Amino acid sequence: MQLLLLWISVAWANEQSQPPGPEPPQTLHLMPSTTRHGIIAPAPPHRWTVTAIAEEQALPQPPKLFSGSGGRKGAIMGLDIRHNKDRKGLAQGAQEPGLLPKAAGQGVQASSQTNNSIFNQVVLKRLFVSRTDRSPLSLSRMIQKMKIPGGEGKTAVVLGTITDDVRVQEVPTLKVCALRVSSRSQNLILKAGDKILTFDQMALDSPKGCGTVLLSGPRKGRKVYRYLGKGHETPHSHTKP
Repeated sequence: MQLLLLWISVAWANEQSQPPGPEPPQTLHLMPSTTRHGIIAPAPPHRWTVTAIAEEQALPQPPKLFSGSGGRKGAIMGLDIRHNKDRKGLAQGAQEPGLLPKAAGQGVQASSQTNNSIFNQVVLKRLFVSRTDRSPLSLSRMIQKMKIPGGEGKTAVVLGTITDDVRVQEVPTLKVCALRVSSRSQNLILKAGDKILTFDQMALDSPKGCGTVLLSGPRKGRKVYRYLGKGHETPHSHTKP
């Protein structure tokens, strides 16, 4: 009896001294699903276990972001960056040296700061508008505007291009100041003995804009405005379909 008790105590001590073995994997059970006929189908066997899920979570992480000298901040290595949506929100100045000479802009700006006249402020504002807003003015329309009472002997100031009109064969006495004049219009104006001034010359002749008439082409004369407005099928609509 004593030997039996001694053997049981030794076996129990050996069992306590051994480290615990691995636990059996626990299988994830899915809830039974109901078919469209109302029959409860058994849950399909799932191959993922707790151990497999732990191994899946230990997968390598995606590449980290880098911001070195050779790459852009926030870029991912191996991926191209799309720049087609990059825009600058600040308004840009005049980028056309042909249409807007630097001397004209600087001269008008200096005159507007010195004289503080409304004419110079309007001219300076129109110098820096976009090309779509700088609409051209035809020669016939300019002649028609200068025939209005009070416009005789004054200088026509156009912040844009004076285009040709084949219906005009003779030009009355005019004094023109424009950014650009077409070749045939220039020949007709000079042939009539008139003058074509630049903006720096006009700033010297009339610093405050005395004896001048500001003219501009139709702002909504472009073809794109024919499609804007009310629907072409609505009543009293003149919109082009």
